[in-house]
Amino acid sequence: MAEMLGFFGFSWGPILSTLIAEVGGPHTAGTATGVTNAVQQMGGVVVPIVIGAVFARTNSFSSAFIVMALGPLLALVVMALFCRDADYAGSEGASRHA
Repeated sequence: MAEMLGFFGFSWGPILSTLIAEVGGPHTAGTATGVTNAVQQMGGVVVPIVIGAVFARTNSFSSAFIVMALGPLLALVVMALFCRDADYAGSEGASRHA
């Protein structure tokens, strides 16, 4: 079980870093990677505080989990509204920033 958690929990990191650098382009790859990392780390600080506040107010784990599920749903809506497949066209997408 631990092996599966390790694989599925952490194997996406290098792939995501590579994708961010490619989408950011050669001139802004470091900035894009750094901003993405900063936002992800802020989530690790903010989410436990928010979930704790929801649980303290409602005394319900169900409410806390529902609030936690809103994050991925919000990301889905934002991606559906603002992201297109053409924005991530692989090498053509990365070369247009050069």
